[in-house]
Amino acid sequence: MKIKKILSFVTALTISFGAMQIVNDYSPDIINAAESDDFERFSVPDEGYTYDERFEFKIYSDHAELDFARSYSKEELILPETVKGVPLTVLSDGCFMGCKNLKKAIIPDNIKAIGDLAFGSCENLVTVTIPDSVKTIGNAAFRGCENLETVSIQGEIETIGTETFAMCKKLKSVDLPDSLREIKSEAFMHCESLGSIEIPEGVLSIGEDVFKFCSDLKKVILPDSITEIGIGTFLSCDNLESAVLPKNLKSISDELFMHCMKLESVEIPEGVTSIGKSAFFFCRNLKELSLPNSLERIDEGAFDMCDNIASVTIPEKIDSLNLDSRNFDSLTVLNPEFDFTSLHGSYYIDLIYGYEGSSAQAFAEENEIVFIALGDENAKKVIVDNVTYVVFDDTALVLKCDKNAKGTIVIPDKVEDKPVTFIAARAFEKCKDITSVTLPDGVLKIGSYAFDHCTALESINIPDGTAYIGDFAFRCCDSLTSVEFPDSIEIICEYAFVFCEKLEKIKLSGGIKEIGDSAFRECSIRSIVFPESVESVYNSTFGDCSNLTSVTFLNPQCKIWENDRNYLDSGKELDHCVIRGYKGSTAEEFANKFNIKFEAIDEESSSETADKPMNGDANGDGQLDMSDIVLIMQALANPNKYGVNGTDPRHITSEGSKCADTDGDGLTVNDAQRIQLYLLGKLKSLD
Repeated sequence: MKIKKILSFVTALTISFGAMQIVNDYSPDIINAAESDDFERFSVPDEGYTYDERFEFKIYSDHAELDFARSYSKEELILPETVKGVPLTVLSDGCFMGCKNLKKAIIPDNIKAIGDLAFGSCENLVTVTIPDSVKTIGNAAFRGCENLETVSIQGEIETIGTETFAMCKKLKSVDLPDSLREIKSEAFMHCESLGSIEIPEGVLSIGEDVFKFCSDLKKVILPDSITEIGIGTFLSCDNLESAVLPKNLKSISDELFMHCMKLESVEIPEGVTSIGKSAFFFCRNLKELSLPNSLERIDEGAFDMCDNIASVTIPEKIDSLNLDSRNFDSLTVLNPEFDFTSLHGSYYIDLIYGYEGSSAQAFAEENEIVFIALGDENAKKVIVDNVTYVVFDDTALVLKCDKNAKGTIVIPDKVEDKPVTFIAARAFEKCKDITSVTLPDGVLKIGSYAFDHCTALESINIPDGTAYIGDFAFRCCDSLTSVEFPDSIEIICEYAFVFCEKLEKIKLSGGIKEIGDSAFRECSIRSIVFPESVESVYNSTFGDCSNLTSVTFLNPQCKIWENDRNYLDSGKELDHCVIRGYKGSTAEEFANKFNIKFEAIDEESSSETADKPMNGDANGDGQLDMSDIVLIMQALANPNKYGVNGTDPRHITSEGSKCADTDGDGLTVNDAQRIQLYLLGKLKSLD
């Protein structure tokens, strides 16, 4: 009985090699044939046979369709060429869906059409070969074939349907035919192992989300024939590094490269007129962006969170751009009336190229940004020993230091025979490993934030000739202990040395005129003398300098900008702080207003106060602090090394010894103790 059934099965699958009619399309004539009565249902084996190997066909006058084979248990696909004398040409919707044993599918060359979900969720299917005869592949035909690794499409297929290979998580390679014209939405979505794909010339459009979540996709070759790419096509392709867009593309759709976090560069072709919403959102590794002159519109959030873009060219037709520009090395603006308020953090830009008289030039000058006029052939960037300079006709400036620079930085007098005169804003910002900087005498200006957060910086010379130190120039230079200002300094801007917690010693020159608000806030300075040249000081200039014990004003008309808090702006007890100045001066008026101790100085002693160390200043640095106590004790304990004639270069001098003798009976331990009591506020004066 069993043998008879086997013979019956073999007979039913007898192959006919006669000529087969070509089905041109997966058309309603085939897909909807079940709605007509012009077909015969045929099962192999018959209804009485075991269900495991059962095929169900629809037999038409000129062709047959495989309607059902979901119980197929073999590892390799085996199909007849003819069924009941007519060619088998169609694999209908869902016919092999869920066949867990199927591993290899070589579609026979009599098949013309593969239906929707035909091999859907065949979770162990590894390879698929689609022959020349196949004209169409239905939607989701191989969706969820989680172990599918390779697909070769050899036929003249013009369209890959929606979700055709979606969720094929191990798919590594796909060979697409030259006949292809369209790839519909989500066709390769979640193909997480797909490393690269070459889309053939002739494809005209790619639908929405086609390569969405293809996390291993690194390279895509897009032919120039493509004119349309749908929304989110490359969304969350985490490893995509570069993309060259087709020359015939007219617009970049919404979310096209959203969350492509390794995308470093993208070439947007001339002819593109618009960039959609969030097109490059969170492309955090995107460094270069060149926008074509044809561009007319950039939609909201197109480049949001692209915080590593270093260089951008803004075309002439764009008058605003919603873009985070905090990490720009340079910005080129071709629109003379561009609205800079649309850029986020635009004051962080290092260098702006634009036309003379443009909004770009005005913005650059207002925000201390280096400006190069378009067409200026003499201006150029030059890199010397980790430092980038901009060289003009008659001068050079420091533009940027490499963030990885370490140790000592020496800025030369000249670069390409042009004197270095300016340290640009943010030039050394966050260079956390430099310890020392030497500036040439030709430097006239130190820009805002120039050395901001140089936390290891221990020493820097402010050269003769420097007149201006910008806002926040040395903010959070945690290792800086002393600064000496030359006579050329005129302005120290607000917050210039704020949060320099170890800064104990500063010596102001006789030429300084203005010291900005909070310029030395939260420093460790103990005493300060404002020269006669100082015209104005903010009462919070030394805010929260809790170690400050002595402040001297030599200009009786110095304007002290007040607020409702005391001079130190700290709210701490100030009984130990002394303000010195002339009788009837603004200094005395200020001290009386805030109940701070005032000591009058006379005309004869004023120049001496400004130029000579104060009483107790053993080391002659113009400050009174623990270092004076230490030097006194060293001089007493080891006079051969630290005494007046000592061998150590830091030994106490004759003048220092006189100043250290605070009680007039010679240098003794008692002098060190008196200075200590004074610093602690337990002794009102050393006189």
